[in-house]
Amino acid sequence: MANPNIVGVSTITLENSLTNISSETTTTILSAVSTGSVVRLKEVRVSENSASTTAVTLNYYDAIPGTSYPIVNNHNIPLGSTSVIFSGVLHVKEGDSITITTDDPDGTTVDVTVTVTYEVLS
Repeated sequence: MANPNIVGVSTITLENSLTNISSETTTTILSAVSTGSVVRLKEVRVSENSASTTAVTLNYYDAIPGTSYPIVNNHNIPLGSTSVIFSGVLHVKEGDSITITTDDPDGTTVDVTVTVTYEVLS
């Protein structure tokens, strides 16, 4: 995916978001919803808080054509640890989103905290 043609950016705001996930599910952790907005994903950290290993998959959802693309596929986070599963630059354009899918291969409880660092371009 090519970087969007970003013209006339007057403000770049660095932000963090925190999401707690306690089940095997797919959760949107970042989206660009405003008209003409672009969000620059910088880093995704996952902390495993339970007593087992959790597998995570990070996806880029492209609204047109309505397809998800894996960025990180089935990465195991060992019990009690934190892992940076993405570090770099990825532009998320209007209507698109970043999702994370959690799965506990042991069949026990999922308990993770996802920290997302991103910039809002406006």
